[in-house]
Amino acid sequence: MSAVGGIEHGASGYHLTVDDLARTATMLGAGGVWQGRQVAPAWYVEEMSRPWSTTAAFDGPPAGEGEVNDWSLGYGYQVWRGRHGFRLDGAAGQFGLVLPEHDLVIAYQGATLDTQATLRAFWAFVDAVEVAASAGGADGIGEAVDGAPALSAPHDTWDARDLLTIMAEAPFDAAGLALVDAGDGWTLTLPTVGELPVGTAWQEVAVDADADVVAGAPGVGDPATRLALATRGEARGDGSVLVHVVDTTSPHRAIVVREADGTLRAGWHIPPLGGGWAALRVPASVIAADDANTAAARGEPRREP
Repeated sequence: MSAVGGIEHGASGYHLTVDDLARTATMLGAGGVWQGRQVAPAWYVEEMSRPWSTTAAFDGPPAGEGEVNDWSLGYGYQVWRGRHGFRLDGAAGQFGLVLPEHDLVIAYQGATLDTQATLRAFWAFVDAVEVAASAGGADGIGEAVDGAPALSAPHDTWDARDLLTIMAEAPFDAAGLALVDAGDGWTLTLPTVGELPVGTAWQEVAVDADADVVAGAPGVGDPATRLALATRGEARGDGSVLVHVVDTTSPHRAIVVREADGTLRAGWHIPPLGGGWAALRVPASVIAADDANTAAARGEPRREP
């Protein structure tokens, strides 16, 4: 984010984790209250979520035939009204949905050019929650209830890797790019980033401005120039190697392919706004150093990119 005189312009460029989005949406859904404290005025939350601007003619993401366009229902103070409640809405599919009438919030971070389809999936989830609740509780929410579609278990994005392709308009300059075998995995050298370890399961990697790599330790190094990444790769049956590098504080993902003949090609699935890797560097305060340890202590499953 750019700042003039120490004041951020506030319209774009924020880098948040899914936990950040969930906390913010929860606070807004509670009328500005977080953990018993009034951290934002209740009157402001009410005012910001009203549809102050008419957006019926807004040329936004297309809706399906006969479907309500979720960008046509009005705009408040930096939030969009929707079929349910209102939402924080970032580029390429970053959402914090606040649904007070359902006592529900949904935080999501993705990378898609069809954001209406993402919202459509959320509304199906909300409908299924309502059906399950009316049937006596949400314990059986993974099963079909009274004709409502069953909700599938969360999927790792690696399952959809064949659908996540390099955008034709966003290739990388191959100068300095390298992918070499290293034990049971690989070492990926990304220009302007450095050397990254890659294995056959997701691993979190923090990279500082001096290109020092600190695997699984996001709280180390220069707090102003951190990249919080996750890497994963696989050797494919045709002799090629596929690697994904996900920036975990944004919806952006880089893809690298080493063909069977050693040729490398790489690029963004969806490129960052305002530049490449430099635009994705964040202060250490964005990343809670003890998140992974705290989750493990609570017995929570590891979140996959």
